[in-house]
Amino acid sequence: MKKLNTSILLLKGSILHEAPTGYNNNNFISNSTSTKFLGVIIENTLSWKAHINHLLPKLFMACYSVRTIKPFMCQENIKSIY
Repeated sequence: MKKLNTSILLLKGSILHEAPTGYNNNNFISNSTSTKFLGVIIENTLSWKAHINHLLPKLFMACYSVRTIKPFMCQENIKSIY
């Protein structure tokens, strides 16, 4: 049986001072400061910092790849890859 990952994301400025922890259907519920939802990393401060830090290495690698193949391909092919 697959273990479910369940966590509570308590947003800054909320009424609760501490997020509740415990068990729900034998799955432990833990506190979290960030979570990934639909490919976007959401932080409890609602800033983009963690999401951007997650994307930067992938974007640098993509830019480097396009830069390295640029001398060997015509511009139309580079545009289609980009």
